[in-house]
Amino acid sequence: MSIEVKEKMDPESIVREIIEECGDCDVCRDLMDGVCFFFLKLYEIWDKEKLEGIKATPSELRDLVECCHFCAICPCEPVRAKIIRAKTAFIERDGIPWTVRLLEDVELMWQILRKIPASGLLSNRIFSSACKKIFGIHQERQMLAFSEESFDIWAKSRGLKEPIKVKDCRKVAYFVGCTGRFLFPQVPKSFVEIMNRLGIPVYFFDQHCCGMPALLEGDKKRVFSWVSSQIKQLFELVVDGYDVVCSCPTCSFMLRKVIPAGINYEALRKMLNAKDDRVLASLKDGLDLQEEGENISLHGKLYETALVNEEYFIGVDPVERFVVASHTFDAGEYLLKILDERENVSIRSSDSHRGYLYFPPCHQREQKGEGHYLELFRRLGIEGISVFRDSFGCCGLGGIRGFSQRYYEKSVELGKRLIEKIGKMEPLGIVTECLSCRIQFEELADYVVVHPLEIISQAID
Repeated sequence: MSIEVKEKMDPESIVREIIEECGDCDVCRDLMDGVCFFFLKLYEIWDKEKLEGIKATPSELRDLVECCHFCAICPCEPVRAKIIRAKTAFIERDGIPWTVRLLEDVELMWQILRKIPASGLLSNRIFSSACKKIFGIHQERQMLAFSEESFDIWAKSRGLKEPIKVKDCRKVAYFVGCTGRFLFPQVPKSFVEIMNRLGIPVYFFDQHCCGMPALLEGDKKRVFSWVSSQIKQLFELVVDGYDVVCSCPTCSFMLRKVIPAGINYEALRKMLNAKDDRVLASLKDGLDLQEEGENISLHGKLYETALVNEEYFIGVDPVERFVVASHTFDAGEYLLKILDERENVSIRSSDSHRGYLYFPPCHQREQKGEGHYLELFRRLGIEGISVFRDSFGCCGLGGIRGFSQRYYEKSVELGKRLIEKIGKMEPLGIVTECLSCRIQFEELADYVVVHPLEIISQAID
Protein backbone atom coordinates (compact mmCIF):
# COMPACT_ATOMS: atom_id res chain seq x y z
CA MET A 1 0.00 0.00 0.00
CA SER A 2 1.34 3.42 -0.95
CA ILE A 3 0.66 6.25 1.47
CA GLU A 4 1.83 9.74 0.67
CA VAL A 5 3.87 11.34 3.44
CA LYS A 6 4.30 15.10 3.39
CA GLU A 7 7.80 16.46 2.89
CA LYS A 8 9.52 17.53 6.07
CA MET A 9 9.32 21.26 6.75
CA ASP A 10 10.81 23.38 9.47
CA PRO A 11 8.22 24.20 12.17
CA GLU A 12 8.17 27.94 11.48
CA SER A 13 7.26 27.29 7.83
CA ILE A 14 4.37 25.06 8.90
CA VAL A 15 3.08 27.77 11.25
CA ARG A 16 3.36 30.35 8.47
CA GLU A 17 1.25 28.08 6.23
CA ILE A 18 -1.43 28.04 8.92
CA ILE A 19 -1.34 31.83 9.29
CA GLU A 20 -1.65 32.39 5.54
CA GLU A 21 -4.53 29.93 5.16
CA CYS A 22 -6.49 31.23 8.15
CA GLY A 23 -5.75 34.85 7.34
CA ASP A 24 -7.09 34.47 3.81
CA CYS A 25 -10.16 32.62 5.09
CA ASP A 26 -10.94 34.96 8.03
CA VAL A 27 -14.05 32.95 9.11
CA CYS A 28 -12.73 32.19 12.58
CA ARG A 29 -11.86 35.82 13.34
CA ASP A 30 -15.39 36.41 14.62
CA LEU A 31 -16.53 32.81 15.05
CA MET A 32 -13.84 31.90 17.59
CA ASP A 33 -13.51 35.30 19.22
CA GLY A 34 -13.62 34.92 22.99
CA VAL A 35 -13.47 31.12 22.98
CA CYS A 36 -9.99 30.40 21.57
CA PHE A 37 -6.63 32.07 22.16
CA PHE A 38 -5.08 30.46 19.09
CA PHE A 39 -7.19 32.38 16.58
CA LEU A 40 -7.00 35.58 18.63
CA LYS A 41 -3.21 35.49 18.47
CA LEU A 42 -3.18 34.32 14.83
CA TYR A 43 -5.18 37.31 13.61
CA GLU A 44 -3.05 39.66 15.70
CA ILE A 45 0.02 38.33 13.85
CA TRP A 46 -1.79 38.49 10.48
CA ASP A 47 -2.93 42.08 10.97
CA LYS A 48 0.46 43.20 12.22
CA GLU A 49 2.22 41.67 9.22
CA LYS A 50 -0.24 42.87 6.59
CA LEU A 51 -1.00 46.31 7.96
CA GLU A 52 2.31 47.27 9.58
CA GLY A 53 4.74 45.04 7.68
CA ILE A 54 6.19 43.63 10.94
CA LYS A 55 7.02 39.94 10.61
CA ALA A 56 6.32 37.58 13.51
CA THR A 57 9.42 36.32 15.31
CA PRO A 58 10.21 32.60 15.63
CA SER A 59 9.30 32.88 19.31
CA GLU A 60 5.87 34.32 18.43
CA LEU A 61 5.28 31.51 15.94
CA ARG A 62 6.12 28.92 18.59
CA ASP A 63 3.87 30.65 21.12
CA LEU A 64 1.01 30.61 18.61
CA VAL A 65 0.77 26.82 18.31
CA GLU A 66 1.17 26.49 22.08
CA CYS A 67 -2.21 28.28 22.36
CA CYS A 68 -4.04 25.23 20.95
CA HIS A 69 -5.17 22.42 23.26
CA PHE A 70 -7.09 20.51 20.57
CA CYS A 71 -10.55 21.10 22.01
CA ALA A 72 -11.95 20.51 18.48
CA ILE A 73 -14.41 23.42 18.72
CA CYS A 74 -13.02 25.14 15.62
CA PRO A 75 -14.61 24.08 12.30
CA CYS A 76 -11.39 23.49 10.34
CA GLU A 77 -9.91 20.04 10.96
CA PRO A 78 -6.94 20.48 8.56
CA VAL A 79 -5.78 23.44 10.65
CA ARG A 80 -5.76 21.25 13.77
CA ALA A 81 -3.73 18.66 11.88
CA LYS A 82 -1.14 21.26 10.88
CA ILE A 83 -0.92 22.60 14.44
CA ILE A 84 -0.03 19.12 15.70
CA ARG A 85 2.41 18.75 12.82
CA ALA A 86 4.08 22.05 13.77
CA LYS A 87 4.28 21.10 17.46
CA THR A 88 5.88 17.81 16.49
CA ALA A 89 8.43 19.54 14.28
CA PHE A 90 9.37 21.90 17.11
CA ILE A 91 9.86 18.97 19.52
CA GLU A 92 11.88 16.94 17.00
CA ARG A 93 14.20 19.88 16.40
CA ASP A 94 14.39 21.51 19.84
CA GLY A 95 13.63 18.63 22.20
CA ILE A 96 11.04 18.41 24.96
CA PRO A 97 11.52 19.52 28.60
CA TRP A 98 11.67 16.62 31.05
CA THR A 99 8.99 18.30 33.16
CA VAL A 100 6.59 18.06 30.19
CA ARG A 101 7.43 14.36 29.69
CA LEU A 102 6.70 13.80 33.36
CA LEU A 103 3.43 15.71 33.28
CA GLU A 104 2.28 13.70 30.23
CA ASP A 105 2.43 10.46 32.20
CA VAL A 106 -0.43 10.52 34.73
CA GLU A 107 0.19 6.93 35.81
CA LEU A 108 3.81 7.70 36.70
CA MET A 109 2.70 10.78 38.64
CA TRP A 110 0.24 8.64 40.58
CA GLN A 111 2.95 6.14 41.45
CA ILE A 112 5.09 8.97 42.82
CA LEU A 113 2.40 11.02 44.59
CA ARG A 114 -0.31 8.57 45.67
CA LYS A 115 0.86 8.38 49.30
CA ILE A 116 0.99 12.13 49.75
CA PRO A 117 -2.74 13.04 50.16
CA ALA A 118 -3.10 10.73 53.17
CA SER A 119 -0.01 12.21 54.79
CA GLY A 120 -1.26 15.79 54.57
CA LEU A 121 2.04 17.02 53.15
CA LEU A 122 0.34 18.76 50.22
CA SER A 123 -1.20 21.22 52.65
CA ASN A 124 2.33 22.36 53.45
CA ARG A 125 2.98 25.37 51.21
CA ILE A 126 6.73 24.75 50.84
CA PHE A 127 6.35 21.05 50.06
CA SER A 128 3.48 21.67 47.64
CA SER A 129 5.47 24.38 45.86
CA ALA A 130 8.44 22.03 45.47
CA CYS A 131 6.23 19.29 44.01
CA LYS A 132 4.77 21.69 41.48
CA LYS A 133 8.22 22.81 40.42
CA ILE A 134 9.35 19.20 39.91
CA PHE A 135 6.32 18.35 37.76
CA GLY A 136 6.22 21.65 35.87
CA ILE A 137 2.87 22.63 37.38
CA HIS A 138 2.01 26.32 37.68
CA GLN A 139 2.23 27.54 41.27
CA GLU A 140 -1.33 28.89 41.24
CA ARG A 141 -2.87 25.59 40.11
CA GLN A 142 -4.12 23.26 42.82
CA MET A 143 -2.00 20.15 43.16
CA LEU A 144 -3.47 16.95 41.75
CA ALA A 145 -5.07 14.87 44.50
CA PHE A 146 -4.43 11.27 43.51
CA SER A 147 -6.48 8.45 44.97
CA GLU A 148 -4.33 6.10 47.06
CA GLU A 149 -6.39 3.15 45.83
CA SER A 150 -6.52 3.48 42.07
CA PHE A 151 -9.22 1.88 39.97
CA ASP A 152 -6.53 -0.60 38.86
CA ILE A 153 -6.10 -1.86 42.43
CA TRP A 154 -9.86 -2.00 43.01
CA ALA A 155 -10.50 -3.82 39.71
CA LYS A 156 -7.86 -6.45 40.41
CA SER A 157 -9.35 -7.16 43.84
CA ARG A 158 -12.70 -7.88 42.17
CA GLY A 159 -11.42 -10.16 39.44
CA LEU A 160 -11.90 -7.69 36.58
CA LYS A 161 -8.37 -8.37 35.32
CA GLU A 162 -9.34 -11.88 34.22
CA PRO A 163 -10.33 -12.31 30.54
CA ILE A 164 -13.96 -13.32 29.97
CA LYS A 165 -14.22 -16.84 28.57
CA VAL A 166 -17.92 -16.73 27.69
CA LYS A 167 -18.75 -16.63 23.97
CA ASP A 168 -21.83 -15.39 22.11
CA CYS A 169 -22.80 -12.70 24.62
CA ARG A 170 -22.12 -9.04 25.18
CA LYS A 171 -18.87 -8.46 27.05
CA VAL A 172 -17.00 -5.23 27.64
CA ALA A 173 -13.30 -4.42 27.34
CA TYR A 174 -13.27 -1.30 29.49
CA PHE A 175 -10.86 1.50 28.48
CA VAL A 176 -11.01 3.69 31.56
CA GLY A 177 -8.71 6.67 30.96
CA CYS A 178 -6.05 8.10 33.23
CA THR A 179 -8.21 10.56 35.18
CA GLY A 180 -10.73 7.82 35.98
CA ARG A 181 -8.05 5.33 36.95
CA PHE A 182 -6.01 7.57 39.23
CA LEU A 183 -7.97 10.71 40.18
CA PHE A 184 -11.69 9.81 40.17
CA PRO A 185 -11.94 5.99 40.52
CA GLN A 186 -15.53 6.35 41.73
CA VAL A 187 -16.56 7.03 38.13
CA PRO A 188 -15.34 3.74 36.57
CA LYS A 189 -16.59 1.93 39.68
CA SER A 190 -20.05 3.30 38.86
CA PHE A 191 -19.79 1.96 35.30
CA VAL A 192 -18.83 -1.51 36.55
CA GLU A 193 -21.73 -1.44 39.00
CA ILE A 194 -24.15 -0.59 36.19
CA MET A 195 -22.79 -3.40 34.02
CA ASN A 196 -23.09 -5.83 36.93
CA ARG A 197 -26.75 -4.94 37.40
CA LEU A 198 -27.36 -5.46 33.69
CA GLY A 199 -25.54 -8.80 33.73
CA ILE A 200 -22.77 -7.74 31.33
CA PRO A 201 -19.24 -8.90 32.25
CA VAL A 202 -16.44 -6.34 32.26
CA TYR A 203 -12.77 -6.98 31.51
CA PHE A 204 -10.28 -4.36 32.67
CA PHE A 205 -7.34 -5.27 30.48
CA ASP A 206 -3.78 -4.00 30.93
CA GLN A 207 -3.77 -0.49 29.48
CA HIS A 208 -1.99 2.81 29.45
CA CYS A 209 -2.75 6.36 28.34
CA CYS A 210 -4.73 6.83 25.10
CA GLY A 211 -1.98 9.19 23.90
CA MET A 212 -3.85 12.49 23.85
CA PRO A 213 -1.66 14.27 26.48
CA ALA A 214 1.50 13.48 24.50
CA LEU A 215 -0.22 14.40 21.23
CA LEU A 216 -1.06 17.86 22.59
CA GLU A 217 2.65 18.45 23.17
CA GLY A 218 3.76 17.08 19.80
CA ASP A 219 5.60 14.23 21.54
CA LYS A 220 5.45 11.89 18.54
CA LYS A 221 7.76 9.23 19.98
CA ARG A 222 5.61 8.68 23.06
CA VAL A 223 2.34 8.93 21.13
CA PHE A 224 3.43 6.20 18.74
CA SER A 225 4.73 4.02 21.58
CA TRP A 226 1.40 4.15 23.42
CA VAL A 227 -0.87 3.93 20.39
CA SER A 228 0.87 1.15 18.46
CA SER A 229 0.75 -1.35 21.33
CA GLN A 230 -2.73 -0.30 22.45
CA ILE A 231 -4.38 -0.63 19.03
CA LYS A 232 -2.97 -4.11 18.46
CA GLN A 233 -4.27 -5.23 21.85
CA LEU A 234 -7.70 -3.67 21.31
CA PHE A 235 -7.96 -5.23 17.86
CA GLU A 236 -7.36 -8.68 19.33
CA LEU A 237 -10.03 -8.04 21.96
CA VAL A 238 -12.54 -7.01 19.28
CA VAL A 239 -11.75 -10.16 17.31
CA ASP A 240 -12.42 -12.12 20.52
CA GLY A 241 -15.91 -10.60 20.72
CA TYR A 242 -15.46 -7.68 23.09
CA ASP A 243 -17.05 -4.26 22.77
CA VAL A 244 -14.58 -1.52 23.70
CA VAL A 245 -16.23 1.04 26.00
CA CYS A 246 -14.84 4.39 27.23
CA SER A 247 -16.29 6.53 29.99
CA CYS A 248 -13.86 9.35 29.12
CA PRO A 249 -14.91 11.35 26.01
CA THR A 250 -11.30 12.28 25.23
CA CYS A 251 -10.25 8.62 25.15
CA SER A 252 -13.15 7.70 22.85
CA PHE A 253 -12.37 10.74 20.68
CA MET A 254 -8.77 9.57 20.38
CA LEU A 255 -9.69 5.97 19.54
CA ARG A 256 -12.60 6.75 17.22
CA LYS A 257 -11.61 9.95 15.46
CA VAL A 258 -7.95 10.86 15.87
CA ILE A 259 -6.13 7.55 15.46
CA PRO A 260 -8.12 6.36 12.39
CA ALA A 261 -7.78 9.75 10.68
CA GLY A 262 -5.23 10.42 7.98
CA ILE A 263 -5.40 6.96 6.43
CA ASN A 264 -5.23 6.89 2.65
CA TYR A 265 -8.67 5.36 2.32
CA GLU A 266 -8.53 4.88 -1.44
CA ALA A 267 -5.26 2.95 -1.21
CA LEU A 268 -6.67 0.80 1.59
CA ARG A 269 -9.82 0.06 -0.40
CA LYS A 270 -7.77 -1.06 -3.41
CA MET A 271 -5.47 -3.15 -1.24
CA LEU A 272 -8.47 -5.07 0.10
CA ASN A 273 -10.13 -5.37 -3.36
CA ALA A 274 -13.23 -3.71 -1.97
CA LYS A 275 -16.10 -2.71 -4.23
CA ASP A 276 -17.84 0.65 -4.45
CA ASP A 277 -17.11 2.83 -1.43
CA ARG A 278 -16.96 0.15 1.26
CA VAL A 279 -14.11 -1.76 2.77
CA LEU A 280 -14.54 -5.48 3.38
CA ALA A 281 -11.64 -6.51 5.55
CA SER A 282 -11.22 -10.25 6.06
CA LEU A 283 -10.40 -10.84 9.70
CA LYS A 284 -9.71 -13.78 11.93
CA ASP A 285 -12.13 -16.66 12.43
CA GLY A 286 -14.91 -16.03 14.87
CA LEU A 287 -15.59 -12.37 14.16
CA ASP A 288 -19.17 -12.11 12.99
CA LEU A 289 -20.28 -8.53 12.49
CA GLN A 290 -23.08 -6.74 10.61
CA GLU A 291 -24.36 -10.10 9.31
CA GLU A 292 -21.45 -10.44 6.91
CA GLY A 293 -19.79 -13.58 8.27
CA GLU A 294 -16.10 -13.00 8.87
CA ASN A 295 -16.11 -9.60 7.20
CA ILE A 296 -16.66 -6.15 8.58
CA SER A 297 -18.06 -3.30 6.55
CA LEU A 298 -16.38 0.05 7.12
CA HIS A 299 -17.74 3.05 5.30
CA GLY A 300 -15.02 5.38 4.08
CA LYS A 301 -17.19 8.47 4.56
CA LEU A 302 -16.75 8.10 8.31
CA TYR A 303 -13.01 8.63 8.12
CA GLU A 304 -12.43 10.79 5.07
CA THR A 305 -11.36 13.92 6.98
CA ALA A 306 -7.90 13.89 8.55
CA LEU A 307 -7.53 15.25 12.07
CA VAL A 308 -3.91 14.30 12.55
CA ASN A 309 -1.14 14.10 9.99
CA GLU A 310 -0.64 10.56 8.69
CA GLU A 311 2.98 10.56 9.78
CA TYR A 312 1.91 9.92 13.38
CA PHE A 313 0.25 6.56 12.80
CA ILE A 314 1.68 5.33 9.52
CA GLY A 315 3.30 2.38 11.32
CA VAL A 316 0.02 1.21 12.89
CA ASP A 317 -1.99 -1.25 10.81
CA PRO A 318 -4.80 0.72 9.08
CA VAL A 319 -7.29 -2.15 9.19
CA GLU A 320 -6.75 -2.57 12.93
CA ARG A 321 -7.27 1.16 13.40
CA PHE A 322 -10.54 1.01 11.46
CA VAL A 323 -11.81 -2.03 13.34
CA VAL A 324 -11.01 -0.64 16.79
CA ALA A 325 -12.66 2.69 15.94
CA SER A 326 -15.83 0.99 14.70
CA HIS A 327 -16.14 -1.13 17.86
CA THR A 328 -15.42 1.57 20.42
CA PHE A 329 -18.35 3.13 22.24
CA ASP A 330 -18.88 5.99 24.62
CA ALA A 331 -20.37 4.62 27.85
CA GLY A 332 -23.61 6.58 27.41
CA GLU A 333 -23.97 5.41 23.83
CA TYR A 334 -23.35 1.82 24.91
CA LEU A 335 -25.96 1.96 27.67
CA LEU A 336 -28.51 3.21 25.16
CA LYS A 337 -27.75 0.23 22.91
CA ILE A 338 -28.37 -2.12 25.83
CA LEU A 339 -31.67 -0.45 26.75
CA ASP A 340 -32.76 -0.69 23.11
CA GLU A 341 -32.15 -4.44 23.23
CA ARG A 342 -34.02 -5.09 26.46
CA GLU A 343 -37.70 -4.78 27.15
CA ASN A 344 -37.47 -4.48 30.90
CA VAL A 345 -34.81 -2.77 32.97
CA SER A 346 -35.75 -2.20 36.59
CA ILE A 347 -35.33 1.46 37.49
CA ARG A 348 -36.05 3.71 40.42
CA SER A 349 -36.96 7.27 39.47
CA SER A 350 -34.80 9.95 40.99
CA ASP A 351 -34.78 13.71 41.27
CA SER A 352 -31.85 13.83 43.70
CA HIS A 353 -29.91 15.93 41.18
CA ARG A 354 -32.74 18.30 40.39
CA GLY A 355 -31.36 21.77 39.70
CA TYR A 356 -28.09 20.45 38.28
CA LEU A 357 -26.83 21.50 34.85
CA TYR A 358 -25.53 19.03 32.25
CA PHE A 359 -22.45 20.34 30.42
CA PRO A 360 -21.57 18.35 27.26
CA PRO A 361 -17.77 18.52 26.88
CA CYS A 362 -15.93 19.46 23.70
CA HIS A 363 -14.72 16.01 22.68
CA GLN A 364 -18.19 14.57 23.23
CA ARG A 365 -19.77 17.23 21.03
CA GLU A 366 -17.18 16.53 18.33
CA GLN A 367 -18.39 12.91 18.29
CA LYS A 368 -22.04 14.04 18.14
CA GLY A 369 -22.60 12.20 21.41
CA GLU A 370 -23.93 14.98 23.65
CA GLY A 371 -27.47 13.57 23.50
CA HIS A 372 -26.69 10.09 24.83
CA TYR A 373 -26.83 10.89 28.52
CA LEU A 374 -29.80 13.23 28.13
CA GLU A 375 -31.75 10.38 26.52
CA LEU A 376 -30.64 8.03 29.30
CA PHE A 377 -31.85 10.51 31.91
CA ARG A 378 -35.22 10.65 30.16
CA ARG A 379 -35.61 6.87 29.90
CA LEU A 380 -34.50 6.23 33.46
CA GLY A 381 -36.79 8.85 34.96
CA ILE A 382 -33.95 11.09 36.15
CA GLU A 383 -35.61 14.48 36.40
CA GLY A 384 -34.77 18.12 36.86
CA ILE A 385 -31.39 18.33 35.06
CA SER A 386 -31.13 21.26 32.63
CA VAL A 387 -28.71 21.51 29.69
CA PHE A 388 -25.98 23.97 28.74
CA ARG A 389 -26.62 24.58 25.03
CA ASP A 390 -23.70 26.83 23.96
CA SER A 391 -21.78 24.79 21.37
CA PHE A 392 -18.69 26.98 21.82
CA GLY A 393 -18.37 26.42 25.56
CA CYS A 394 -14.98 25.04 26.64
CA CYS A 395 -13.64 24.72 30.19
CA GLY A 396 -10.16 25.57 28.88
CA LEU A 397 -8.24 23.04 30.95
CA GLY A 398 -7.00 20.98 28.01
CA GLY A 399 -6.05 18.06 30.27
CA ILE A 400 -2.49 18.31 31.55
CA ARG A 401 -1.89 21.51 29.54
CA GLY A 402 -3.97 23.49 32.01
CA PHE A 403 -1.51 22.54 34.75
CA SER A 404 1.60 23.64 32.86
CA GLN A 405 3.56 26.84 33.34
CA ARG A 406 3.04 27.80 29.69
CA TYR A 407 -0.73 27.38 29.43
CA TYR A 408 -2.15 27.85 32.94
CA GLU A 409 -3.16 31.50 32.63
CA LYS A 410 -4.91 30.96 29.29
CA SER A 411 -6.65 27.91 30.75
CA VAL A 412 -7.98 29.87 33.69
CA GLU A 413 -9.17 32.78 31.56
CA LEU A 414 -11.14 30.47 29.23
CA GLY A 415 -12.51 28.56 32.20
CA LYS A 416 -13.73 31.71 33.94
CA ARG A 417 -15.52 32.86 30.78
CA LEU A 418 -17.44 29.58 30.65
CA ILE A 419 -18.16 29.58 34.37
CA GLU A 420 -19.58 33.11 34.07
CA LYS A 421 -22.07 31.81 31.45
CA ILE A 422 -22.92 28.81 33.62
CA GLY A 423 -23.36 31.02 36.67
CA LYS A 424 -26.17 32.92 34.97
CA MET A 425 -28.16 29.67 34.91
CA GLU A 426 -27.74 29.33 38.71
CA PRO A 427 -27.23 25.55 38.84
CA LEU A 428 -26.95 23.68 42.12
CA GLY A 429 -24.21 21.53 40.60
CA ILE A 430 -22.80 20.35 37.28
CA VAL A 431 -23.06 17.03 35.47
CA THR A 432 -20.36 16.27 32.90
CA GLU A 433 -18.56 13.17 31.64
CA CYS A 434 -15.24 14.97 31.13
CA LEU A 435 -13.09 14.67 34.23
CA SER A 436 -10.80 17.47 33.04
CA CYS A 437 -13.85 19.75 33.06
CA ARG A 438 -14.61 18.44 36.53
CA ILE A 439 -11.16 19.48 37.77
CA GLN A 440 -11.57 22.97 36.28
CA PHE A 441 -15.11 23.52 37.60
CA GLU A 442 -14.26 22.33 41.09
CA GLU A 443 -11.16 24.50 41.31
CA LEU A 444 -12.38 27.74 39.73
CA ALA A 445 -15.97 27.80 40.97
CA ASP A 446 -16.23 25.23 43.75
CA TYR A 447 -19.20 23.52 42.07
CA VAL A 448 -20.27 20.04 43.05
CA VAL A 449 -19.54 18.06 39.87
CA VAL A 450 -20.66 14.50 39.08
CA HIS A 451 -20.29 12.16 36.13
CA PRO A 452 -23.56 11.00 34.50
CA LEU A 453 -22.60 7.40 35.33
CA GLU A 454 -22.62 8.24 39.03
CA ILE A 455 -26.23 9.37 38.67
CA ILE A 456 -27.28 6.47 36.44
CA SER A 457 -25.80 3.92 38.85
CA GLN A 458 -28.33 5.15 41.41
CA ALA A 459 -31.24 4.81 38.98
CA ILE A 460 -30.73 1.28 37.58
CA ASP A 461 -32.01 -1.27 40.09
